[in-house]
Amino acid sequence: MTSWTKAVVSYPPTWIAAVLLGATIWLVLTVLDPPAVFVIILIVLTVIAAAAWPFTMSATGTLAKLQFEIPRVEEIDPVEIATLRGELDALADTQPTEQLDALLSKRQSLINVLQRRLDAGELTYARYLSTSQQVFSSALDNLHELTVAYESISTIDETYIDRRLAELTGDDSDVESAARERATL
Repeated sequence: MTSWTKAVVSYPPTWIAAVLLGATIWLVLTVLDPPAVFVIILIVLTVIAAAAWPFTMSATGTLAKLQFEIPRVEEIDPVEIATLRGELDALADTQPTEQLDALLSKRQSLINVLQRRLDAGELTYARYLSTSQQVFSSALDNLHELTVAYESISTIDETYIDRRLAELTGDDSDVESAARERATL
């Protein structure tokens, strides 16, 4: 399906116009019961009206807007960033927090450059902006995953592991089982 076909079909007024056209034809055929010549004329007019719809959309500029929708800069949820910053600040390592700051700074810098150098209607602008927003979202997701991984790792009891490894070293009763548990620990 071409982009203009997809734009026409996905446009809600297209469906409203199709329903109205269909209802009008049904009404004329059932209520008026016209002769065959008028039925053929009605069918020809219906085909012409259906074919004219995309041209009308194109003439009004609606089709171009739907085909080449200009992406908007996605707003950053300050609560989400504050929550993530709090989670990252709780880590012993400061590098993830520094990465978040650098990510926010570089995102804003790229948006500023795009707005100064390119017109928002240009295809290049749309490509760069949408790609940068995907990269930004992916990086935020990675930082969220990092906090989850740190939280799960922080619950490991190192004292228990060291004690159990020492117990397994002296235990010669089941060498194979001890080797598997040692590898697990």
